[in-house]
Amino acid sequence: MKLDPEEMDVMGPGWEEHRESRRFQAERWEVRAAEWKVLELARHVFGERTSVRLARYPGRGAFRGLLHLEVPFLNLEDHGRREACFLALVRGEAVLEQVPLVFIFDPAPHSGSLPTAEAAASPGPEGLSDAYREEGA
Repeated sequence: MKLDPEEMDVMGPGWEEHRESRRFQAERWEVRAAEWKVLELARHVFGERTSVRLARYPGRGAFRGLLHLEVPFLNLEDHGRREACFLALVRGEAVLEQVPLVFIFDPAPHSGSLPTAEAAASPGPEGLSDAYREEGA
């Protein structure tokens, strides 16, 4: 006996629409789960001042959506290292392999004027905060 409503053979008007609606909702929640995972990884690499939001643009082709990340930015070299680390973490994540997204990086407002002590204390993988410490020296 089949109990899963998605697999049940039910006849009647509106069943197809209901099924499509449920599929659409499931796909939206998959993208939401991916968004939260990206936020977790981005805060680990770029620091707590990172924000993530899904752009209001439907996914096309292989991609399920555009994800806009606002990250602290002090110089290009440091940002490049952090971005490479972030993308390496994303590649190894099971949730994000299921939901391919396009990432758009933007500097967070006032990120160039972060106090050096705060930037040096920002969480992140080993060695990525060195650029902040060098500027304060």
